[in-house]
Amino acid sequence: MPGTVRGFQGMNRVLLAVVLAIILLAAVEITARISLTKFRGGYPVGMYVYDSELGFRYRANFTGSFQGIYRNITIRTNSEGFKDYEHSGNSSAKKILAVGDSVAFGPGVMQEDSYPAQIEAILRLSGKNVEVLNLGVDSYDFSQEKILSEREASAHSPSAILVGFVLNDIAPFDREVATREKLRMPLCASCGIAGLLLHTNYNEAYFSEIYKAWKETNYWNITKNEIIALSEFCGANNITLAFAVFPYREQFNSSLEEPFLPQQLLEDELSKNGIPYVDLRDVLENCSSCYLTGDSVHLNERGSRAIAEKISSFLEENNLI
Repeated sequence: MPGTVRGFQGMNRVLLAVVLAIILLAAVEITARISLTKFRGGYPVGMYVYDSELGFRYRANFTGSFQGIYRNITIRTNSEGFKDYEHSGNSSAKKILAVGDSVAFGPGVMQEDSYPAQIEAILRLSGKNVEVLNLGVDSYDFSQEKILSEREASAHSPSAILVGFVLNDIAPFDREVATREKLRMPLCASCGIAGLLLHTNYNEAYFSEIYKAWKETNYWNITKNEIIALSEFCGANNITLAFAVFPYREQFNSSLEEPFLPQQLLEDELSKNGIPYVDLRDVLENCSSCYLTGDSVHLNERGSRAIAEKISSFLEENNLI
């Protein structure tokens, strides 16, 4: 009998330990989810599909919502898989392909408030018959943007390609890694703990790594050659190529000796090859309210409008449209 009692007591202890572990895990998960809402965009599950050239792209005719603090923003892609309205191939309007990563895509803003859409609206108000196609895809680097530019140029016969260049675009594209990273998202999308473990910080630590990549790796040389190749493609197809160069907020208050070295390297190369560009530093330096909350590079509606006005003026003043 005493042995039986001790057995029951032992089982109760094990059961209590299991219950406490479950409660603790649940508490950690809840805390993680609350923390994630402060900084995770949370692209929708099912938004990405495999692409043999690019690794991944957006699913065509997709509708979904962000999972983080921007859950009120609905994402809709067109029949080509871009966050944009349908563009008719029969239109007489001049077409500008706005190529880029998530900054061009516009997380945290509606389609009509993204900077490509606002450029189109501004130019139309000035009497220009143009369509600006938003080809922004989050996490793309310049290698992918080049492939996409050439592919979509064949489909749309644009008069210009506008590259929205963000400093992390020099990371060399590995198709297999890109595919794994994007297609694994459904595995952790609903788990706060996993989300915290997998989260990439776009603030000081991340900018530091980007800066090192420009100074200490061969990434810039790879990107430089791809810029030249895209320029040659555009020249052969009578397409104007132009760049809009985005800063990181960390650069404005950096203790680095040359915080804007990446822009200097890029813009020297663009000038050398006769590629027009607009540097967006002067627009964004004193506009902390132009960014999404807690973000270093992604713009809200106000920020998108500010740079759209700058880019539109640049395009008109340089007769690029």
